[in-house]
Order: sequence, then C-alpha cells, then structure tokens
Amino acid sequence: MGAARLDRISTAAAGFCTAPSPARRSPQTYLYIGSMAKSPGRMDNAHHDQMFLGREVALLDSAKVAVVDDDAFLREALKSLLRSAGYRVATFGSAEELLRSGQSPNFACLVLDVRMSGMSGVELQDRLLASGSKVPIVFMTAHADASVRARALAAGAVRFLQKPFSDDALLDALDASIRRARP
Repeated sequence: MGAARLDRISTAAAGFCTAPSPARRSPQTYLYIGSMAKSPGRMDNAHHDQMFLGREVALLDSAKVAVVDDDAFLREALKSLLRSAGYRVATFGSAEELLRSGQSPNFACLVLDVRMSGMSGVELQDRLLASGSKVPIVFMTAHADASVRARALAAGAVRFLQKPFSDDALLDALDASIRRARP
C-alpha cells in the first residue's frame, strides 16, 4: 500500500491512524485530514487543510525536515506549511548554522535555498557530499540558472524548485525525497 491515500483512510476528521506498510512488518503511523478538518479549530494551521485532502502523505516516523534559507519570513512560512502537512521541521538561517548544529545527518530531507549570504546551498551540498552525507536535498531558488540547476541535480539533488512554487510542488518533492531515502 505504501503511503496511504487520505481519502481511503477517513473522511470524518483530522488525526492520525495506523495502516500497513509493505516495506516494514509493523504498521506505520500516517497523518490524515478528512472533511471535518475544514472546521476552524480542528487542527493547527487549519487554513492549509484543504490542499491535503486526497493527496498521499509521507510516513511520519523520521520525517524530520530542515529548511535552510536566509529569508526569515520564507523560513517561517515553510515551517508552518510543513508542520501542517505532518512533518517535524527545524529551520536554519544559513548553511553555516546548519553545519554548526551537527544535525544534518538527522534529517529525512534538507530544503535549501541556492543563494544565501555566506555559503550557498550548492556549496553546502558539496560539503555534505564530501563528508559522506546521503541526506536527500530539495533546492529552491528565485534565480533561474540552468548551469547551477544541472550541477545540483547531477550531484544528487532530488528536485530544483523555482520560486515562487506551489505548496504541492514542495510537498511532492519532499515525499519523493523521503521515499528515495528509505530502504
């Protein structure tokens, strides 16, 4: 069954359920958002709930995502979006801040801005690869540069999103990243 379709789990309320997983012998926990989730107060960030109806969501165990961007407003907006989709999220204002934290191996995926003050997202990718990291990376940028895009994807980035991008584009990229990283 893989990731469960929300409309197959429940259309009655927002919450969590347990469903079989073909990759593991034990059931896994999934987030579901049903039709009752449209009511105010049913969940945090209820304004995001309708976009998730009927879409597949990633398994919640170990789905911790890091967002690295020097734009504080964008970091907070992405944090809110990803939390409302069931991800655990940590944010960092720079590549250097992420490296100093020592947490990069603990994430299921990194969402990196390409251009940041100090070390760029692509330079961070190079540094992580040189250290043996296999954490999937999704890049985002407001500056279209075909050579940077090609370099990042050739080095193993899962997706390269052009700002502004839709919520679904980011969530699909994260789902693909996490599925790719799982054994």
